[in-house]
Amino acid sequence: MRHNLAIFTELAHDGDGTVKYRVFVESGAFQAETELWGGPMHAAQLSTALRAFQPVRGTKLDYSLGSPGTGTVELRFEVVDLLGHCRLWTSVVSDHRIAGTGEQESARVCFGFAPADIDEFCRQLDSFVPNHPNRAELSGHAA
Repeated sequence: MRHNLAIFTELAHDGDGTVKYRVFVESGAFQAETELWGGPMHAAQLSTALRAFQPVRGTKLDYSLGSPGTGTVELRFEVVDLLGHCRLWTSVVSDHRIAGTGEQESARVCFGFAPADIDEFCRQLDSFVPNHPNRAELSGHAA
């Protein structure tokens, strides 16, 4: 079974400084996906924050993408033990409201990963360029 976080974008925008991202996360058979609006530098900012993330027990890093009402993703990276094993909690809120309710669907997905997996994820985030398909993927294991 796959345990994965994937962030996609073409970093294309209409001049207002925002771009559309698509975020997909899965842990085994449980999945969530949304589209959201963010800045063209969000991928690089997430990479910078993760490069400072230390694999020391109790360390946490929270990062948000999107805006309320139009799709959001809350990421929490945490170190869970003395060996530096990590866990990612992802809270996803859909990009549209449910008809007649004023609410949006949401899901919380969690999977474990090794600290070394962050390096490749950051390399992919750093390679995002405007007007080209971009993808960064953090793969892991059951939490």
